[in-house]
Amino acid sequence: DSTLVWRGPTWMNTNWYLARGLRRHGRDDLARVIEDRSAALVEQSGFREYYDPFTGEGFCAEHFSWTALALDLLADLDGA
Repeated sequence: DSTLVWRGPTWMNTNWYLARGLRRHGRDDLARVIEDRSAALVEQSGFREYYDPFTGEGFCAEHFSWTALALDLLADLDGA
């Protein structure tokens, strides 16, 4: 069932949106946690489509392009 995909796995694109929103609302501390943990996922499992939220294991497509958003998460861009 494709609806199960959004019930638990960690997606880099979602983390990207969360971190940007947190920064816009002055929660740089929480944004940094998401950014650091997102980078750790890529270090551990590579650029995967999504990740197990408990183990960090990567699933589905390898070399998945939107996971490259992790690089943007690590950049301290003004106005993010």
